[in-house]
Amino acid sequence: MNCDNFEQLIGMRCNPVGDAVGVVTPFAFPDGDGIEVFAQQAGSQVHFFDDGFTLMHLHGVGIDLSDTKHWQPLRAIAGLHGTTLNKQGVFEILWPTDNAAHGFARLVSTLLGVAAWEREQAGASQDASWLVDEVAMYLRQWKPRALVNSKPPAVKGFSGKMLTFDLEVGGQFIDAINPRGQSTNATIRKFVELNTSVTNREYMVIVDDRTNPEAAKQEVEIIGQVGVAWPMSKLIKASGAIPNRTLQ
Repeated sequence: MNCDNFEQLIGMRCNPVGDAVGVVTPFAFPDGDGIEVFAQQAGSQVHFFDDGFTLMHLHGVGIDLSDTKHWQPLRAIAGLHGTTLNKQGVFEILWPTDNAAHGFARLVSTLLGVAAWEREQAGASQDASWLVDEVAMYLRQWKPRALVNSKPPAVKGFSGKMLTFDLEVGGQFIDAINPRGQSTNATIRKFVELNTSVTNREYMVIVDDRTNPEAAKQEVEIIGQVGVAWPMSKLIKASGAIPNRTLQ
């Protein structure tokens, strides 16, 4: 597999590893260990896999996985995203080459789900910077022809204040927030600043609803009174990172 073509496809760096490539993702487990993904051509499909590193990581932080019965929560996470955890302890998925980015997103979503599960076991909180990286990845899958700019220019609001945003896609500003009142208040102010200024720029907010769905739903409804707000789960579904059968 050619790294140059693969990097253009998924928007992340990769390194040759034998007849496969190792993808350098911006994501990490709660202790800082990087989330690793590998890709290998398999006929007309791409085999995405983690080579067992995820289970090795969980074992290293003291989570007992000695009995495969303990793998059930992990298999459930994999099943949610249409991937599998095989008998050798490898998370994997096969996906058509002509749409490989969706297969990559599904495996990464699986591993991020495992990282979230690990945080729950340890009571750790989500790092806000991870959330922006996740949103950028799903936006690339949802709008593959649009450029996802991770460093959009600041713009002047009606009050003269310079406004900054997490991402820009096709001329639309995007912010990713956790469901907290402080974040929501800042977001509403941005909507007001943009709507009454001469910039006439579109703005959308993604609210992470995976840890506290009820709180996120409330924040989405509040923000929705002044602008466009989506729960993270809606963006993930739009990206194709969750199989359509889960949308019924």
